[in-house]
Amino acid sequence: IHTLKKHSGNLIGFVHREKAFLYQEFDKLGIKYWKTQANFILTQPDMDPLEFEARMLEENVMVRPVAGFGAPKCVRITIGTREGNEALIRGWKKLLN
Repeated sequence: IHTLKKHSGNLIGFVHREKAFLYQEFDKLGIKYWKTQANFILTQPDMDPLEFEARMLEENVMVRPVAGFGAPKCVRITIGTREGNEALIRGWKKLLN
């Protein structure tokens, strides 16, 4: 159990650090999002969520439209590794230009 507590504590710290990184980057880019207690962030891109999903896939970034969950203009972003989160931000920047 000690190992499990240590591992989960490390994981929680990791998610909090990466979440703070994404919030900071989203704020810089003017991206609408909702703060979360989970390991994903709900965002609202400035385009149709299905188009956003397709264009992000072209950048090798996966996002999930969540219209089926009652948020028709939103996508779910999983909080990942720093490398993955930076790829997300680079891809989103391309869409904004």
